[in-house]
Amino acid sequence: MAKGGYNKRAVASALIGLFSLVPVQLLNLALGAVAIGLGVSALKNMQRRKGKTLAAAGIILGTLPYYGGLFYLARIYLKYTPETILTAWIAGLAAPVAVVIAILKSKKLL
Repeated sequence: MAKGGYNKRAVASALIGLFSLVPVQLLNLALGAVAIGLGVSALKNMQRRKGKTLAAAGIILGTLPYYGGLFYLARIYLKYTPETILTAWIAGLAAPVAVVIAILKSKKLL
């Protein structure tokens, strides 16, 4: 990390999370996974507060299309109903938020 600058993984996570919102189903899945991984890695290795918000934003922005892509595949290949998918999608969003909060608390950044 450059002296006084933002954590590079946090910035990359936020940018990839934004790009993962482009509506291309399988690309969303891959970009979402990368954004989540970079965000979690940035939060775990963060020494200071600079970039904490970007890393959390990358995780959250990456989560939406990631789960959307997973449930799109579930609907196509497993023939799930939209109601089942929506319920699972909403329940699945709680896990990444809990991970972000736990990491931030363990690093005393929250």
